[in-house]
Amino acid sequence: MVLALVAVFGWVIPSIIDYQTVWESLKSLTLLDIVSLLALTAARIVSESFIYRAMLPGLGIWTGSQAYTSSSAVTVLPPPAPSIVQYAYFRSAGYDAPASATAAAGTFVFPQAGRLVLPVFALIALVIARRADASSWLIAGAATVVLLVAAVIVWLIGRSETSARWVGRQLTRVISWVLARFRRDPISDLGPAVIDFRDNVYDVVRRRWVFGSVAVAVNLGISFAMLLASLRFLGIGDSELPTVEVFAIFAAAFLAGTLIPLTAGGLGVVDLVLILGIEAVSDVNTSVVVAAVVV
Repeated sequence: MVLALVAVFGWVIPSIIDYQTVWESLKSLTLLDIVSLLALTAARIVSESFIYRAMLPGLGIWTGSQAYTSSSAVTVLPPPAPSIVQYAYFRSAGYDAPASATAAAGTFVFPQAGRLVLPVFALIALVIARRADASSWLIAGAATVVLLVAAVIVWLIGRSETSARWVGRQLTRVISWVLARFRRDPISDLGPAVIDFRDNVYDVVRRRWVFGSVAVAVNLGISFAMLLASLRFLGIGDSELPTVEVFAIFAAAFLAGTLIPLTAGGLGVVDLVLILGIEAVSDVNTSVVVAAVVV
């Protein structure tokens, strides 16, 4: 993680922005601003633990928070690195291997589904505010297509063992093709694993989908509040950048992080889309935008 942070903040960002101007923007934050952002940070950590609790009823908030903060240390790696760390924490909390594996998978799928839904809500908000344009319709359309494809896959997995095994074979072909491009050996048939996943996850999701959906919605809401607060604290007012447009850019950035999973946490992709998106719809100084995204 240190190497990744050095690369991003020591090489990539300095190549496009002057740190001195960013620092000048950051110095405008007041003590109340900083305390407010720290409070939102704490709330976000707790909300993550509740997403885990949706998959593992009875999981303590402290253990869930540990699992989240520790898995965040490997978000610079591709998926499923964070899920592996979470699995280890769930096992240490006394849950058996199948339940821990189910939870680790579910805590990845649930938030990703929430990120795919965001652009649709953003489009609705833009339409109501009469600010929708071609790009917002395109982004929402792309998210809808991905959601429909995901829904079909979920339906096929849940339909029968035969269809679930077929999905596993198709996933095996796709993943093996990608691995071949990197001169790696193909993987074995994922059919049995998909069936096991269905048997374990679908039962939990049927019983806990409301709890999990609310937890994801709260988590994404806090994430958006952190971005909006950072922008407002750094002097970017609603007249310069309306809240509804911030929400649309936020939704587009998280969608990009999901569709382009270079890292499990979307490091770099989400940040880049946020910066470019804000610059595209406002005349705000780039240094202030970068400072807000960094905060």
